[in-house]
Amino acid sequence: MTPRKAHPVVLRGVLSWTRFAGICALIAACSQKPMEVLEIERLAFVPGGHISVSIGRMGAAEALLVDRFETTRELWKRFLTETNRSDWVGWTLFQSPPGERHLGKLPAVGMDWKEAVAYADWRGMRLPEVSEWLWIAAGPRAQAYPYGTSPADSAANTTELALLAPTPVGTFHTGRTPGDPIYDLEGNVSEWVHWSKDSGPPWFPRGARADDGLHLSTWVMGGSFLTHSRPLFKDGDQGLQVNGVELSSGTRANDVGVRPVIEARSWLLEHMPDYADTSHKARLIGVGRAWGNRSVNLLSELVKLHPEQPMLGWLLEGARG
Repeated sequence: MTPRKAHPVVLRGVLSWTRFAGICALIAACSQKPMEVLEIERLAFVPGGHISVSIGRMGAAEALLVDRFETTRELWKRFLTETNRSDWVGWTLFQSPPGERHLGKLPAVGMDWKEAVAYADWRGMRLPEVSEWLWIAAGPRAQAYPYGTSPADSAANTTELALLAPTPVGTFHTGRTPGDPIYDLEGNVSEWVHWSKDSGPPWFPRGARADDGLHLSTWVMGGSFLTHSRPLFKDGDQGLQVNGVELSSGTRANDVGVRPVIEARSWLLEHMPDYADTSHKARLIGVGRAWGNRSVNLLSELVKLHPEQPMLGWLLEGARG
C-alpha cells in the first residue's frame, strides 16, 4: 500500500436520502420518551481468534467488546463537554446538509489520532490494533467484506452511491456483520486504529515509520463516503493489501471517525457493579441474547468466579437463549 498524502477535507455537498432506522433497535421506548442507551447496549461481542494469511496472522488474542456503531456526533459532543474541550478545532468539519433531522446520529469526524485515543480512554476503552480491526470486520471466515464474500450493491456508503456525505450510523443494514451485528465497517467514515512496533503484528504494515517519536504508525481503516468500495484485505503475490491508509497523527478530515474496543473480560469485571439493579435484568438478557453462543464460555467462567454478581448471570441467561 502506498500511504496517501493526507489533507483535511471539508464537506461542501448538499444532499438528502432515505434513512434506515436500524439504530433505533438499541433504544427502548418508554411511553413516548426513549430510554437512555446503556453503555453495555452499545457493545457487540467478538470472540478471540485469528485468520492465517501468507505473511502472518491477524486477529484478537482474547474476546473483545466493540462499539456496534461508529461514534456519533451526539456522543462526541458529550465527550467534549465532559473533558472541557469547548474550543475543539474540529468543529468546522461537522458541516451537514441543511434541514438534516438526525445530526446527532451522524458519525463524529474531525478528530486527530491523539483525540481519538483520548476519547477511547474517556469511554474506558482503546483504539483497535490493525490486526484486531481486520478480525472484527472479516470474521473467522476471512470474508472479503463485512457482510460476505462478494461485493453487494448499496451495502455501504462509498463513492459508488454518489452521496458524498456521511449518513446516520447504522443506515446500511445489509452491510452489517453476521451474527451480533456491527455496522459501517466499510464506508461512511474511516476509523482510526493503532499499530505499534511493540504490540502490533510484525508483518504489518510494511515500512511503517515512527511517528511523533512514539514508535507507532497511525492508520485509518474501512474506507469512507469519499473512497471506492474495496475488499477488506487481499492476500496474494504482492503480499497482504488491506482497506486502510496511513495518515499523519495530526490529520483532521470530514471522513475520518473512531470506533473503540476493549477486552471483554476486563470490561465485564470492572462494570459488574454498574448493572446490579433488577431494573436492568430484561435489557441485560437482551444484550446476552445478541452476544449469543459465542460469549457463553467466557460468561460461564465469570459467573463461576463471581456468582454474587447478577449482571453476569443475566447476560449468560440471554446468551444461552
